[in-house]
Amino acid sequence: MYDAQLLDMVECDLAWGTATDMCIEFTVKAQGVTKIYCIPGNAGTDSLDKVQNVSDVSLADHRTVTAFAREHGVSMVIPGSEGPLVDGIESFCRERGLQCFGPTSDAAILEGSKVFAKVR
Repeated sequence: MYDAQLLDMVECDLAWGTATDMCIEFTVKAQGVTKIYCIPGNAGTDSLDKVQNVSDVSLADHRTVTAFAREHGVSMVIPGSEGPLVDGIESFCRERGLQCFGPTSDAAILEGSKVFAKVR
């Protein structure tokens, strides 16, 4: 899943929900992942090794998310739900030199808005 250039990776997952928990559980086992911060996290992610839930950072506040990522040495932000992606977290991170795994806001709207997808 990750190449050798991302060894000693610390990531920040922005998400909630069962599917996201499963992805995080898989990511914890990936070679080179040393720590995962989950914003906001839940009881499922709290029980995983290498995972720290972060409940005092809002997913809706991109500035706080990116400041947290920089302060904690996060090498990749992974939004796990469409909300932050539709709101532009990918480009916000990229413009500040942070890697973000996810589509642009324009692409994310296909998943985030069923009305948009039906109208187009």
